[in-house]
Amino acid sequence: MRVPVSGLHTSMGVVLQEVASEQTLLDAWNEVRHSAGQIDAIPRAIRQFEANAAREISIISSTLLDGTWRPLPVRQVRIKKKSGGDRELGISAVRDRIVERALLKVIDPLVDA
Repeated sequence: MRVPVSGLHTSMGVVLQEVASEQTLLDAWNEVRHSAGQIDAIPRAIRQFEANAAREISIISSTLLDGTWRPLPVRQVRIKKKSGGDRELGISAVRDRIVERALLKVIDPLVDA
């Protein structure tokens, strides 16, 4: 279902345009890619995204602006704790982490102002 974004001239519309800009998404992608070395569970997903990053970022931008972007299901992973037992982690898809970082980059300065 396509849900067009209306009111791009409103404050929220301006924020959405900034989040959906390919430069903001590219900056967010670079942050996600560089933090991947710290998270052992996702390097393959990062490599797959990186192979078509420019195209994927363009798609993310378009779907954010036309209102059709939807986050993917979070992948659940269990890891063993040193103290015993398991810890359940939720790992977002690479494209969803990029959108999360882009949102943070745009909204954080507004909240802190």
